[in-house]
Amino acid sequence: MTTKSEIVPEYILRALLHVVGDKVRINDGRGLNDILDEAADKYPELFESLRAHPQYHHSEKLQHTLFLLKLGGNITYEGLSRYFTISKTLAGGYGYCLLSSFSIDQKIAIRDVAAKIRSVSPPKLRP
Repeated sequence: MTTKSEIVPEYILRALLHVVGDKVRINDGRGLNDILDEAADKYPELFESLRAHPQYHHSEKLQHTLFLLKLGGNITYEGLSRYFTISKTLAGGYGYCLLSSFSIDQKIAIRDVAAKIRSVSPPKLRP
């Protein structure tokens, strides 16, 4: 079981993206910020660290975490667009191991937010 003090935004986002899966393209813009803001309202113990600044509607922590995931090869951006896809590794066993470290309540929250992200994300261009 993961406690609040151990959860870092990178682990939360990796677990979330694992549940979203590698079949969609995710836009890292305002839509993702809005979904994570809603998640922070509903599940503050898990998503508060990824909340966007209320004045600028931008989450520096989210952008930094996405940058780290990009450097680590967990996500791949499509050229110069704001769309990214999730790697097979993160969508597979590695992501599953990360997700299994969360409590049941945290997994429910992650699955709920992942479903919202999937519902607004277009399908992947290439299989």
